Amino acid sequence: MVLALGGHGLFGVELFVCGDEVIFSEVSPRPHDTGMVTLISQDLSEFALHVRAFLGMPVGAIRQYGPAASAVILRSLPVEM
Repeated sequence: MVLALGGHGLFGVELFVCGDEVIFSEVSPRPHDTGMVTLISQDLSEFALHVRAFLGMPVGAIRQYGPAASAVILRSLPVEM
């Protein structure tokens, strides 16, 4: 996908699951905020992988420390500034 888009590095792909349906949201040429879980879940974070891919460095095996997940917290109240 990255080569087809003409990019280098890590691309974030955002999908939403709504019942039995999977809805495409976006593709972004950067680490994605929901991927920050990789900072605690594996030995190479999404940021380290992005740098390695962009610089043409080998990735090698990625060791996962255990199951991990991220979630979006929705706020229904207006934010006061």
